Amino acid sequence: MIKAIETHYSGHHYRSRLEARWAIYFDHIGVDFEYESEGYEVAAGVCYLPDFFLPDYKCHVEVKHKGGSFKKAELFAADSDILLLEGPPKLKSYRLLYSADRLDGNYIIHWMPVCLSHAAIESFGAGSFYYSDHYYFDDEDAAAVIAANTARFEHGRAGWL
Repeated sequence: MIKAIETHYSGHHYRSRLEARWAIYFDHIGVDFEYESEGYEVAAGVCYLPDFFLPDYKCHVEVKHKGGSFKKAELFAADSDILLLEGPPKLKSYRLLYSADRLDGNYIIHWMPVCLSHAAIESFGAGSFYYSDHYYFDDEDAAAVIAANTARFEHGRAGWL
């Protein structure tokens, strides 16, 4: 198994560069976030620590490399909305998991494509996702993606822009 490189960015210690890149993206598009703020028990004996919490959206976020497992996040979605971010920031929509129904004691997990962008915030206000599989981005979003994906991390740990 390949171990992620722990990284510092903006006074926080991230478990991976990928998480630090998403923090940079959030900063650039103006989304407030908390990193690994609270752990939860999602099933009997299964503990889960979401990567981010977006207080304005009242939504948790899980970040994985392409092909990573979102299994615990899917369990978590029975009780709380969670945004799944696969890979580095890109100008595309991502999946929001939520539980709207309960059938015979079991939750039915739904998902919808959402656009988390500066453009969506400007148009719809903070705290509102733009629900669509159509992309809604502007030049500031493109700049945020470039900043996140080109950030250099000195000596494998400290980030700078």
